[in-house]
Amino acid sequence: ERKLYLKGLLLTIEDPIPQGYTRWENVRSRRIRTGTALTPARKATFTKKEEGNEDIDHMCKKCIAGGLLTTTHMLWVCKSLEKFRQDAWASLTSEAKPRNEAWTHPKGQAQHRKQILDSLIRFIRTSGVHQFI
Repeated sequence: ERKLYLKGLLLTIEDPIPQGYTRWENVRSRRIRTGTALTPARKATFTKKEEGNEDIDHMCKKCIAGGLLTTTHMLWVCKSLEKFRQDAWASLTSEAKPRNEAWTHPKGQAQHRKQILDSLIRFIRTSGVHQFI
């Protein structure tokens, strides 16, 4: 009875990451999904601004607008990464093309979720943003 009670307290993952990903891919996906990616913008908040200490550059060097290099900026906002985004989405059928949360938190059957997460992994690999996630 106690075990059932404790099991009921555990949070269930609504749409878990499907099987078949490497550890590297799982880690990147999970960091994006949980908002724990150590992007330059987040790392900059941890560094002390002391004399002789080089600060981490937290601004996007590719972007004309000069936005903060956050996960949201890399995945959705940065115009210089738009081509990589479109290429990743091109592999998906028109009804499967994600927007915003649906790309990082796909819903539905495992095969459908895997197809969408595959496009996300393809984007972070080809665009080079994997080094910031």
